[in-house]
Amino acid sequence: MKLLIVDDEFWSRRLIRNLLPWREYGIDEMFEADDGQQAIELLSKRQVDIMITDMRMPGVDGAMLLQHLHDNDIDIETIVMSGYEDYKYLHAALKTKAVDYLLKPIVKEELHAAVITAINRINRNKGYTYLADILQRDDVREEFHRYYELRNDLQDSVSKGDDLAIVKLVDKIHHAFFTNDGNAGLIQFILSDLKRTVLELEQENHLIQRYDDVIFPDGVKDRLLLVAKQIRNQDSSGKMSILAIQKYIANHLSDNLTLSDLADKHFVSKEHLARTFKKETGLSVQAYIMAKKIDLAKRLLTRHANMAVASIALMCGYADIHYFYRVFRKVTGATPIQYREKHQYSTTNTSKTSN
Repeated sequence: MKLLIVDDEFWSRRLIRNLLPWREYGIDEMFEADDGQQAIELLSKRQVDIMITDMRMPGVDGAMLLQHLHDNDIDIETIVMSGYEDYKYLHAALKTKAVDYLLKPIVKEELHAAVITAINRINRNKGYTYLADILQRDDVREEFHRYYELRNDLQDSVSKGDDLAIVKLVDKIHHAFFTNDGNAGLIQFILSDLKRTVLELEQENHLIQRYDDVIFPDGVKDRLLLVAKQIRNQDSSGKMSILAIQKYIANHLSDNLTLSDLADKHFVSKEHLARTFKKETGLSVQAYIMAKKIDLAKRLLTRHANMAVASIALMCGYADIHYFYRVFRKVTGATPIQYREKHQYSTTNTSKTSN
C-alpha cells in the first residue's frame, strides 16, 4: 500500500514518518507534499491508498484538498489532523469520508488506531471486489445472503452485550459453512470478513487489538465476548463525538441503524443526538444514514457489474429489496439497474492496486 503525508511543516512530516513502523502495516511506499496543490498534482499521477493531511496550510488547505477528493471521486482513505479547536476544519472533515480527525501534536496510539481503521476500510472494499467474482452462482449467492444475515445478527448481539446469542451465532455460522464442503471462495471471504468485523468492533470499543490471526470459531467467539463485556461495562460520560458517530455509521451500513440505537450506543438522548447531529452535519441522522447507504449502493452498482442487486441491497442494510428499490429511486431518480447502466465503468480503472 502507498501512503501520502501532506503538511507544510517539514518537521511534522518527519514526525509522521517516524512515529509508526509503517512496513508492519503493509505500507511499502511513502510520498510527501508540502501543500494541498502539490498533493493534488501527485494524486493525478500516482495511486495512493492512505493520505494523512494537515488542515491548516497556505494556498490549497486541507478543506480544499478534501473537497477535491470528493468532487473527483478519488478513491483514497484520508486521516486529517489540525490544531485544537479548529472548528472550521473539523466541519470540513465531518462532511467527507475522512477516517479520523487527529489533534496536534499527534499521539502515536491515536495515529495507530486511525491507520488501522483506514486499512480495515481498504480491506472491506477489496472484499467487495472479491465477492463480486464469487457470487455468480445462484446457490453461492443464497449462501452469502444467509451468512450476511447471521453476521448482522452477530454484530447486533455484540452491541447488546448478549453473550449467549454471540456463542450461538458463531456456532451457527461454523456449522452452516465450515462443517461440510462449501464454496471455497465464499469460505475464504467469510473468514476475512469475520476477522475484519472483530477488529472493527474492538477498535470501536477502545480495546487493545492483537494482530495475530483471529482464529475461527473459538478465537472469534472469545474476542467478541470481550467486546460485549466492554460494552456492558462502559461508563456513560454524557460526552458525544459526532465524528465518532459518523465513523460508527460508516462501519455498520449493513445494519438496520436507527436513531434510538445510535443514542443508546453513545449514551445520549435521542433528542440531543438528533439536534446536535443536524447542527454539525446539516442533515438529520436518518437522512445521513440513508445518504451513506445509497452512496455505498451506487459504488457497488457501478464498480461491480456482476454483483446482483439483491446482494447489494443486503450489504447496504436493506433486507427487503422492494423497499431498497423505492428508496434508491427516490434518492437518485433511477432504479438500481438504470443507474448501473448509465454510470457503470471498469473496475480496472477504479480499484486500488497494492503490493
